[in-house]
Amino acid sequence: MITTHRYLIGYWPKELLPHLRVGAATVGWGGFANAGSTGISPPMGSGHKPDGHYNHAAYFRNVHFLTSNLAPQVPIHGDTEEYVDRSGCYGLKNDHNTGIPFLGYAFTFGGPGGHCGD
Repeated sequence: MITTHRYLIGYWPKELLPHLRVGAATVGWGGFANAGSTGISPPMGSGHKPDGHYNHAAYFRNVHFLTSNLAPQVPIHGDTEEYVDRSGCYGLKNDHNTGIPFLGYAFTFGGPGGHCGD
């Protein structure tokens, strides 16, 4: 017998975010790297840019959000925005709904970092 567990993460008490009392118009997933005072951005994920292999770059899988009636909803293709601000150092590959049960809606991201500019 296989038992699956669903863990809700990212819960914030309503008192901390009163402006979200009626929900959110957008949600986002991704990564962040900061060069700090050195000017050299660190690697993100494993240091590999996305290449179609989930064991090479950082990834999110089974991406979804909850609707106002708490039903899980995957992002709809065409309603998503992909953004990479330092494409020389980092990348993003959106695989959308993969059709693979353990991946679902998934994307890979990351890269080696380095001298990425302003």
